[in-house]
Amino acid sequence: AGALEGISKVLIRGRAAGEVDPAVSIEDAARVVVSLAHMVVQMKFAGGSRAQVAHTVRSLVQGYLSPPQP
Repeated sequence: AGALEGISKVLIRGRAAGEVDPAVSIEDAARVVVSLAHMVVQMKFAGGSRAQVAHTVRSLVQGYLSPPQP
């Protein structure tokens, strides 16, 4: 629960700063972020480049956590 707790705190700060969509569950979002670590490892084992991994993570995080744009 340590990683989930730490990430939850970061997400709560992000929400307070307007950077995390208020409609997103913090608990669910923390689980998604932790699962991204497993995805990164899989991508690296499959030969993904650093740029591919960075682009994929950035796209997923922004798409899932960012508040809707007006």
